[in-house]
Order: sequence, then C-alpha cells, then structure tokens
Amino acid sequence: MPDLKSHTDKIFDKELAEVSHRIERMGTIAGDMLAASVRAFNTRNTTLAREIMDEDTQVNRLEKNIDQLCLEIIAKRQPMASDLRFLVLVMKAVVDIERIGDIAVNVSERTMDLSRGALTGSWEELSEMGAIVLSMVRDGMRAFVESDEVLACEVLKRDAEVDRLFVKVFADLIELMGNRPDVINLGIHVQSVAKWIERAGDHAMNLAEYAIFRVKGHDGRHAGRS
Repeated sequence: MPDLKSHTDKIFDKELAEVSHRIERMGTIAGDMLAASVRAFNTRNTTLAREIMDEDTQVNRLEKNIDQLCLEIIAKRQPMASDLRFLVLVMKAVVDIERIGDIAVNVSERTMDLSRGALTGSWEELSEMGAIVLSMVRDGMRAFVESDEVLACEVLKRDAEVDRLFVKVFADLIELMGNRPDVINLGIHVQSVAKWIERAGDHAMNLAEYAIFRVKGHDGRHAGRS
C-alpha cells in the first residue's frame, strides 16, 4: 500500500487505501480464474471451464472502475512523488491483470475444444509450467500490493524455467503431430494453451517489475530480458 502516514488529508488516505483494496480484489479474482482454468484443462472439466468464462465480466468491470477512481484522485488531489507513481502504476497493472483474466477464458475455450476429441500423451511439463506461472501471478500481485521488492525479484527469476518448459512442450507437440496427422487439430489447441499460460507468466513479470518500480522509483522493465 502507499505510504499513508505522511498525509494530513484523511479522505485522501481512504481513497488510496480503496485503490489498493480494489486492485488486490481484482488480482485475486483473475488469479483464481487462471488457477481454475488450468485445473479445468488438466481434468477436461467443461463445466468448470464454462463457469470461468462467465466470471470475466467481474474483472472487466473492476478494470474500468479502478481506472476511473485513479483518474478522479489524480484530478482532485494532484498527487506527487510516490503517490502519483502508485496511481500511474495501478493503471498499468490493471491492464496486465485484466489480460490474465482473458487468458483464463482462452484456456477454458481450448478446454471446451479438447473435450470433443482424445489426445493421448504425457503433459507433465505443461502441468509443471502451469504451476510455476500460477505462483508467479500470485506472488507478482502480492509483491505489487505490498511493495515487496525481494518477492518481486523472485518472481522474475522463475521466468527462465517457464520458458524452458514451454520450448519442451512445443517441441513434443510438433513431434507428436508430425507422427500423428489425425491429432493435429487437437495438438494445436494444446499448443495454444501452452502459449497462453506462458503469456500469463509475462504479465506476472510485468506486475513484479511494477513492484520494483514502486520501491526504487526507476523503470527497470525489460532489463535482462532477451
């Protein structure tokens, strides 16, 4: 949360606290959606997949709501320094969080497609990648809300393993589809899931980088990325 101790205007304090509360809630909903979508994919649970697709409106509504609140605070309070940085970063972070919710919907849609056919094979690497990305999303959100630079740095370090697993999953699927032309359509759906999950990790990276920016006051995005 922003540093509320320095403010003499208690209404301003409450407004900043409300922004923190709302983005934390939005992050929780999007993170839960992603976790459920991965679970639905792993178990081919189409009922759960449909439920996730219906939840996306909550995330979209919160994105607009938080943006509007931040704009109103900036217009009324004309904040400076860390408070302005906090509000601007929130307006950037809600975009990443909203896209994580979209990814949960995309994974759910692919689960529905996969329920129409059978694709055998071991997808342990994909499940492992999903677990790592879910931890990145959860911890990236917590690092941002709590201004936890150490946790944010830990999130950034996990991306290399996600990338390694993604390359392995993609290569295995290409080999499978080359040997089994009858499962190409289903294989493409699994590739899409792998790509969406990897992309969710990128959004978690952004959240972690925003957290570091909050603490240090300088933009370190893309540093060290290939």
